[in-house]
Amino acid sequence: MSNFTFEIGENIKFYRKQRNMTLKELGCKVGITESTMQKYETGQIKRIDVEAVQKISSALDISPELIVKWDEEKAAMSPIPSLYSAIREQRIKINMSQEELARRTGYTSRSSIAKIEKGEVDLSLSKIVLFAKVLGMEVYDLINSEKEDYEEEKQCRIFSKNLNYYIHKSGKQQKEIAEELGFKPTTFNTWCVGKIMPKMKKIQVIADYFGISKFDLIEEKESRDKNFMQVCSEIFSNDKRFQKIIMDYYSFSKEEKEVFCDFYEKFIM
Repeated sequence: MSNFTFEIGENIKFYRKQRNMTLKELGCKVGITESTMQKYETGQIKRIDVEAVQKISSALDISPELIVKWDEEKAAMSPIPSLYSAIREQRIKINMSQEELARRTGYTSRSSIAKIEKGEVDLSLSKIVLFAKVLGMEVYDLINSEKEDYEEEKQCRIFSKNLNYYIHKSGKQQKEIAEELGFKPTTFNTWCVGKIMPKMKKIQVIADYFGISKFDLIEEKESRDKNFMQVCSEIFSNDKRFQKIIMDYYSFSKEEKEVFCDFYEKFIM
């Protein structure tokens, strides 16, 4: 379940209860069963299309924005949102001109669409809903295109940071390691700088080379700390001496934490 669908479900539930409506009553107004309505509220339906958003908001007598709660402030703080490039890509894919898209979405000229596709004009959620409908897409796909790109970039940064850490720890050079692993140095460098991320099979090869788990390369160190501390707490729950070390762990320096985690993984796991 994505946070996006869960938040929509929570919003639907909030406004339904505010209007003293049961799941069955709202479902009847929307034209779906009580069990399906419950799935919307609990986020079990992963793809919420334009028509569903409009029907539910109409049944609750609210605007679609209140259900989806498009955060315009956050959008303004972000780089050019991928949803705008997604609009352009879908328009081209279905062979629709900028003039036609402008006409069908209530704009006076193609120049307005050109600005939107460049990310120069912010769209309200009601407009995003309209664009999704005209382009034959789901609101989820337009809005989440930005989130998915962000998550991919974030994962690349995490992998790059961890990879560089283990390269430095090995005392070898990038090129030397790349050649020993059979990778092109230029390709290996794109992984090191966080441009792209290798396939999981290659990540496993790199992990085996360094004698670590693939999760040491793809997880944030903070996640590693949390997993490590949870397991340690369970294993040594009755050892007061080790419990003190666990309590002191959070005051360790970054280097001390790494030594401690390495010791744990080598001698205890």
